[in-house]
Parts: sequence; structure tokens; C-alpha cells
Amino acid sequence: MNNKQLRRSRTSEIIRDNAIGSQEDLLKILRNEGFELTQATLSRDLKKMNVSKIAHPDNSYRYIIPEDSLPPKKSDARGFLSLEFSGNFVVIKTLAGYASPLAVLMDNNPSSLVSGTIAGRDTIFVVLNEKNKDRAEFKSYLNTILYESGE
Repeated sequence: MNNKQLRRSRTSEIIRDNAIGSQEDLLKILRNEGFELTQATLSRDLKKMNVSKIAHPDNSYRYIIPEDSLPPKKSDARGFLSLEFSGNFVVIKTLAGYASPLAVLMDNNPSSLVSGTIAGRDTIFVVLNEKNKDRAEFKSYLNTILYESGE
């Protein structure tokens, strides 16, 4: 295993085993373990590893490693895979680790269509507003979030 592979492997372990909220914290841990790297190198590693930063219930942010997932294809905007309607409920499937960031985008771009979201690792449960549950309009809203949101 070369140095880059070893560094990335150890980075994954650190993120999985600790609540890491910033690159600065992660960089400090890696340097304390003897890895010589710059913040720019760490940033490139995190991007190549598809690391995501998600909101945590304690109002902080944490890095996560999407498990069992490949890098998203260009057509898989923000990790989106599929959606299914059932009454005024929508189930959105994403690549592993992408559900929470996508739900946060939806929550930060409110619509009168959506009453609320609940996100897991690879699934978002959306409750549509009982009075305004137009499926085509929801698909248009979701496309806007997936392809046009600047966040």
C-alpha cells in the first residue's frame, strides 16, 4: 500500500471512528500520526473519497464517508437515484451517505409542497402538504434542488 492509499485509509478510519467537524481537526490528527500533508492535499483526498459534511442534531457539522457507494455519475445529481410516490408521501433513494445533505438542501429551500423531511443514510422520507400535493410540481421542485441549487 503506497503512502496515498495508507493516508486515505487512515482518514476513512478517523472519520468513521470520531466526530470530525473540520479539515483543520482532521489535518491535526493525521499530522500527529506522522502523515506529512497540506490542507490542499487533504481537501483533494476528501473530494476523491466522496466525503460529505452533514448537519448533526447538536447543531454542528460532521464528516461522513459514504459506505458501499461508487462516486456519483454525472446523471446522479447530489447522489439522487430514484423517487416513489404513495399518497402524500414521497420516498427518495440516494447513494449511501447522500440522503442527509439532500434533505438539508430541501429544508433550506422550502416549498409550500413539502410539510417535512426525514433522512437516513440512503433514503429521504418526504411528507407532502395535504392541500398541495401535485406530483409534477414536486418533481419540478426536486429538479431545481438537484440541478440548480447553489449550495
